Amino acid sequence: MDLSLLVTLEKKMHQATDFQEVWEYFLDNFGEKDEFHKVGKKIPLDPILIQAINETGKALNLGPIRLSRTVLIGIPEYGFVHGWTMIHRYPCSVLYYPAIHKGMLSISLVVNGELESRLVRFTSHAYYDGLHRSTN
Repeated sequence: MDLSLLVTLEKKMHQATDFQEVWEYFLDNFGEKDEFHKVGKKIPLDPILIQAINETGKALNLGPIRLSRTVLIGIPEYGFVHGWTMIHRYPCSVLYYPAIHKGMLSISLVVNGELESRLVRFTSHAYYDGLHRSTN
């Protein structure tokens, strides 16, 4: 498994107009490989990322957001974070590049009785700026 492909994933995510293509690239090269799940270390919840996930959930009209069972794995040599969480009862996968404040969510929803996946790109730049704004 070639972890340098995470650099390509970052470019694809940054430039994507077809989010399905980004997720397929991630799954083909990483997500479906057992050895990938042994790479990286569990990291503490990042308040900026959590706020971005919350705001994304609100934008999907999911009401007040409750995250649970959140696990984030960091691969620092590539500046990459991936993981999963539950938004209410809906499973959600996360891809995130903290240095550029961009990420993507894949969330499985039940809409009109049918299971539906939604792919969403988000930026956390505004949340980062809000938490690190100078008071001068």
